Amino acid sequence: MRQQLEIVYKLNDSAPKIHFHLYDLLGRTSYSGVLNPQATYFSTGISVLPAGLYVLSFADEKGTVLQSDKLIKVE
Repeated sequence: MRQQLEIVYKLNDSAPKIHFHLYDLLGRTSYSGVLNPQATYFSTGISVLPAGLYVLSFADEKGTVLQSDKLIKVE
């Protein structure tokens, strides 16, 4: 089964571009992209993914992690 996943990330007014990576539990990148903030809240649709567990990671342009990784379940 596949599902559409949407990321919504709260940004501050001076936030740089935010890079996000979605990994499967074997550490393989399933999806990655850049959020270019135009507003306080920015959302992006992610293409359909196979069911399973994924790790979502956010970092700035220098690679600094912006928040702890999140575990996401796609059903």
